[in-house]
Amino acid sequence: MLNISIDEAVRKSFIEIIQTVDENGAVVILENNEPKYVLSEYKKIDIIEDVDDLIVEEVGEELIIEYLDVFKELAK
Repeated sequence: MLNISIDEAVRKSFIEIIQTVDENGAVVILENNEPKYVLSEYKKIDIIEDVDDLIVEEVGEELIIEYLDVFKELAK
């Protein structure tokens, strides 16, 4: 799955976006860094159900990186 900004999606042709979906399984189009649209091959529609889980994982990773020193201090 690949995240792209809505500005990038607007600059690309529909064919380019479809090719990106074919290469990556799905494309999440972000608006203001928030998921707005998910494009997926119909046969792979189950991947859309996993999008929320992936977003939570990404946010969790970002928080861990940002607050790693605090977590290490709390672990003492």
